[in-house]
Amino acid sequence: MFKLNLFFKDKLIPFFKRNVQAVRDFAVTAAPVVSERVIDIWSALDLTLNVAAKYLGKAFKKANTYKVKAIAVIMAAVLCFSSGVVAYAATLETAYSVRIGARYFGCVKTAEEAEAILESVRKTVHGNVDVSAFTVESATASPDEILTADQMTNGILNDEEIFESACGMYVDGVLMAVAEDFAAMQGALDHAVSRYKSQGMFFKGFANSVVLNDIFVTHDYAAKMAISGKKLYEGGYGTQFLTSRVEEYDEVIKPETIVQYNEKKKTNYEKVTQKGKDGLKEVVADVYYINGVRAYADEIECSVLKPATDKVVIKGTKETPVYHSGYVLATSIMESGAQMVFPVQCKGRTYITSFWGDGRGHKGLDISAPKGTNIFAAAAGTVVFSGWKNGYGNVIEIEHFDGKTQTVYSHNSKNLVKVGDEVVAGQLIGYVGISGTATGYHLHFEVRINGKQVDAAPYVGLH
Repeated sequence: MFKLNLFFKDKLIPFFKRNVQAVRDFAVTAAPVVSERVIDIWSALDLTLNVAAKYLGKAFKKANTYKVKAIAVIMAAVLCFSSGVVAYAATLETAYSVRIGARYFGCVKTAEEAEAILESVRKTVHGNVDVSAFTVESATASPDEILTADQMTNGILNDEEIFESACGMYVDGVLMAVAEDFAAMQGALDHAVSRYKSQGMFFKGFANSVVLNDIFVTHDYAAKMAISGKKLYEGGYGTQFLTSRVEEYDEVIKPETIVQYNEKKKTNYEKVTQKGKDGLKEVVADVYYINGVRAYADEIECSVLKPATDKVVIKGTKETPVYHSGYVLATSIMESGAQMVFPVQCKGRTYITSFWGDGRGHKGLDISAPKGTNIFAAAAGTVVFSGWKNGYGNVIEIEHFDGKTQTVYSHNSKNLVKVGDEVVAGQLIGYVGISGTATGYHLHFEVRINGKQVDAAPYVGLH
């Protein structure tokens, strides 16, 4: 027996211990090469020693040639292997390993890249992600062992022991429910749709935005947000199932009010000469329902069964006061301390073109302004009408909080408020236009007290 002493073992062995996995991987690759070199060395030595024995005679034969061969081969093998290990170690790079809890996901080049990957995972995954379980440590790895950011991220997100892939339902941009996959989510939606599709109903889609997306979630979040078919059908997630069917029904025709002016009667004269009566029409319409509740109808055809009778009112125009004649610049006659906000944004061409009375029984204040000029609420209140009225065109009516005062804004190009909206003084509610019976871009503004029109000028600071 013989003992092999390597002068560099005190350095080589600690190196092996620090790089166990790297050495193991190298050994698997290097073993066949080393084996071939050992066989070559053994063959060469065997031939050399046999030739020497032939010519040197018995003296050499007494030498333990096998021991010489063995020592030479072992030394050669160690040198080959050590040189290979050193060469392999030279290819290793400093890298950073990523772990989540006990799960190891490999290495990336820099610590910043590793931190960015974990931050991306945290933002991508829905639910309470335990960031304290994230670990980034310095390590060594060969170039082919270092992963890209995408490889690392995909590996983490698709690890089913930590996260799970799912299908999320977004309603108006907000994640409302989660299902195992797209098929399960679509199945829940289809089941809810089938319950609405009865009695001739057709599913038209959703009245709001409903989008399905693939997402990643924590296990507890998936359980917490799991889709409920019953809740979905009842609209509990904010979904608005839109259905429709063709229906026939009778509809009341409301009468219009026609005002006729009499120059011989005073401005306080008002008489109804013909009472309005409702009419009746038969309508065929495509009626739309949201979550089973009637929402609106698109008329297809109609036939009048009974025409409406318009209401006719005679109003006097005699001896009504006129404040000014011609065009008066609004800012030139404004006073401070007005009860209400001036209802039109004052620009260089904002004029009062008609006051109360004005020789024709005018019951409001006409304020001329360029098309699209802002219209403001004169005082705080609630919108009680926003729509079209003959003569007035696009009109807004606001009931104020004292319970007796109303203001009216008409001939608008566009209304920005709807019935039920609460407004504050000075709030933008529409734009100046020429709708209805009008001869130029202007706002017809009225103030009504207990339903009766009064001079609006003093209320908005005009003298």
